[in-house]
This record gives sequence, C-alpha cells and structure tokens, in this order.
Amino acid sequence: MNESDDSPVEVRHLDAARTDAGIAHRALQSALDRMLALRTDGLVHCPTRGVLPLAAGGRLLSMLASDGTHALVKTVTVHPDNARFALPRVQAEAVVLRADNGQRIALLDGDVLTLRRTAALSVLAAAKLTAGRATPARRLVIVGAGVQARAHAEAFVAQGEVTSIRIHARDPAAALRLVETLVPLAQDEGVEVSPAGDLAAALASADLVVTATNSMEPVLSEEAAAAIADGTVVCAVGAFTAQMSELPPSLVRRSFVVVDALAACRTEAGDLIKAGVDWSEVEELRVDTRVADADSRPRPVVFKSVGCALWDLAAAGCALEAG
Repeated sequence: MNESDDSPVEVRHLDAARTDAGIAHRALQSALDRMLALRTDGLVHCPTRGVLPLAAGGRLLSMLASDGTHALVKTVTVHPDNARFALPRVQAEAVVLRADNGQRIALLDGDVLTLRRTAALSVLAAAKLTAGRATPARRLVIVGAGVQARAHAEAFVAQGEVTSIRIHARDPAAALRLVETLVPLAQDEGVEVSPAGDLAAALASADLVVTATNSMEPVLSEEAAAAIADGTVVCAVGAFTAQMSELPPSLVRRSFVVVDALAACRTEAGDLIKAGVDWSEVEELRVDTRVADADSRPRPVVFKSVGCALWDLAAAGCALEAG
C-alpha cells in the first residue's frame, strides 16, 4: 500500500478471488508479526467491535483499526437463519483508507480477510507457543467442518510443519466432505488427512487442536477435553460473543491462556468468561510470546481468538501489495 502523493486515487475493488489470490501465507505471517510489534509499541488503534442488533436475530458488526499510515473499516453481518434462504450466514466487506487524508484506497472482500487472517494468526500463535520444544508439533485435530475449519487446515499445511490432520464434526458426513476436499492439497505436501473417528483418542495424541465452530455450547465434552495432554496447544476461534463457547470450563481452567486481543476478549470470549478466568493471568499475544518464558507449569495452552481489525488490516495490506 504505497501512495506517494495527495492526488486523488481510484478506489481499487478486490472481489473474493482477487483478495484471496493476493494473500500469500508466509507474507501474511510476517505482516501479522509486524502488526503485533506495532501494538506492543503503542503505535496502533483498535477499539472493540461495535454490535448492532438486526431483524431476524441478525447482528451488524463494525470493526476499526489504524496503524498510523492506513486505516480499515470492516462491516460484518451475521444472520444465523440465512441458510434457509440459500444466503451466506456471514457477509462482510472492508474499506482501506489513508490515515493522513482519508482517501479511500480499496474495497476488499471481508469474508476472505476474516478467513485468511484468523487461520494465519492461529498458525503464528501455535508456532510461538510451541517454540523451543524438543519435538515439533506435527499432529493436528480440527473440530468443525465449515469454511474456517478448511482455512485452518490449508494454513497449517502451508506452514509445512504438520504431518497429519484429523477432522471431527458433529455431522460425520460434513467431516468426510472436508477430508475429501483437503486430500489433494495435503497429499502434495505429504500430510495425511482423515476423519478423527474417536475424538477423545484423537485429542490424546494431538499436538495442536483447532475448534472452528459457531456453537453456543462446548463442542468438546468434559471427557474428550480431559484427554488433551499437557503442552498441547488449543486454538479456539469459533466463539466470538460472551454467550458462545466451544471449550468446557474445565479445560480452560487447567490451561495457560493466551488471547489475540485482551480488551476484546474480556467482553467477547465466552469460552473464558464462562470459565471465570483470572484475567490477571491471561497473556496477550506478542511478537516474543513464549510459553517457556511465561509459564513453568506443565499444562495445555489455550489460544483464544475473537478477531481484531488489526489482523484484517495486515491481511488487506498483503492483498493490495500483491496487486
């Protein structure tokens, strides 16, 4: 995003395909790390998202961020019953503008930004939270079979560390469909993909777990969650309101907790709120986050992400720089 003067610019329109094509996995990882550094230095602004109730149980979300040079506004609508009308449950767009004069630079597909930056941040967080271990994190279990589950599988495959992915969903047919979609990509990278089968057994052998559902109640039973070993990193990305949760409170309470955005999670992370976490012990993700430095107890690690427009701004920058 390089604008050299104050002359009027033509607003660029990137549809879903162009937005996605411009975001390379490794470039996005680097952009997110830079954004984390800017946040640590106090050089960004990102208020908690605004929520406006809509008809039919829908919600309009507004998400804002600025890194001093550019700003982003993302609007998202969520309508739980849209599938009945063959419409997307979530619809979003993002506008990028110059921070110094307000000129609009681009309109991008917000759904793609959300998918790509959420998955990329999970990969980045997992890498930081498993750094320094004697053995790499190779075995991934994903709970969920929707678009966010697929985005996470693709992002972890692109990272090049995982060797196996197990997919679990409440609808076994949906899990199988996702496996069949992922197999060609995964095989090219030497990654085995299969349905999880017995979830507790899959979780017991996992190094990494991703929960990517829109569930209001935990998708991991107490019994299944109890099988998660110390040191396993659980990325919980699906629940984004205080009423939603994917993880049972018992798992959260016995884990070291790291979040993507502390202020937002205090009011929106149902997984943590329902578990009654001690917020003074919750860490916010940083460039230098390392479990070994922050937590000496052997226990699982939960990375809770509710979403932040800073991550959208990082992804938008990648898409625009790629042309």
